[in-house]
Amino acid sequence: MSVTDKIIEYAKSIDVEPKVLDVLATELAKVESHNSGELNNNSKYRSTSDLGNEVVSYLSTHDYIKNSQAQKLLGKSATTVRRVMKHLINHNLVIPEGDNKNRIYRLK
Repeated sequence: MSVTDKIIEYAKSIDVEPKVLDVLATELAKVESHNSGELNNNSKYRSTSDLGNEVVSYLSTHDYIKNSQAQKLLGKSATTVRRVMKHLINHNLVIPEGDNKNRIYRLK
């Protein structure tokens, strides 16, 4: 029996209202989904490190990536991609090249 099942079973045993049980089950399913990595690329729960890992993986098979390419890859906004790239630069994983409009990123 999973932890979620045990929690639901306990909640039933103490006569928790059905509406509350439904909400509890839904929220527990979200947590399990997040913990097992089943969330899709547009999930708001993906960390900067997780997104950065995806960019590094892409760069391991490509020469460079542009912000617009990273947006499509990650399913995230330009602002989020800039934050991810800044994280990767600060951790010495990628090197930015070019000015703002034509900037590309390569593996270090």
